[in-house]
Amino acid sequence: MTNRSISLIVLFASLAGFTGCAIPAPPVDFEILSTEPTGFRPEILERNVEGSDCPWVPFALGDFARAMDRALGKVPGGNVMTDVSFYTSSRPFAGLCVTVRGDVGSM
Repeated sequence: MTNRSISLIVLFASLAGFTGCAIPAPPVDFEILSTEPTGFRPEILERNVEGSDCPWVPFALGDFARAMDRALGKVPGGNVMTDVSFYTSSRPFAGLCVTVRGDVGSM
């Protein structure tokens, strides 16, 4: 590689990083999403269960629904999550990882 090629690669990487590229998140379907008490009381089966979806394709987005499904799949009989927190993290040369953490219960 020549110095010019390396300079162009560094320039492109710098511009991509500084411009704050925004990628829209995929739609997620929620049956109940509230900041206030809803009145239903599921039986909590396990607390602080975590599920994540981390694509290995650069610039790809993790799927919130898949992360929730993975968390629910860790608890037999679990079909609802309460007190859920969503997190995102990035890894070098990979997509945006999506993680959910919450209590898994049964309705």
